[in-house]
Amino acid sequence: KETVEKFIKKKGIAVPVALDPDRAVADDYLVDYIPQVVVVDKEGKIVKVAIGEDEVGPAIDEALAKAFGEAGYEY
Repeated sequence: KETVEKFIKKKGIAVPVALDPDRAVADDYLVDYIPQVVVVDKEGKIVKVAIGEDEVGPAIDEALAKAFGEAGYEY
């Protein structure tokens, strides 16, 4: 938890970040690989799944751009 909190503070990330130490959510969303990003919309619908280093960064960029516009975030 401390490592994640330091990273969030260092990068100035202003979006919610959730930890899942008991894998309850990971099991619900079938997360088996790390890094993996599951983008969930406001209704709880999965809109994007990205697995692996090559896919995770672009998936995060795409989700943030859709949520906040092309500008307005930096990490």
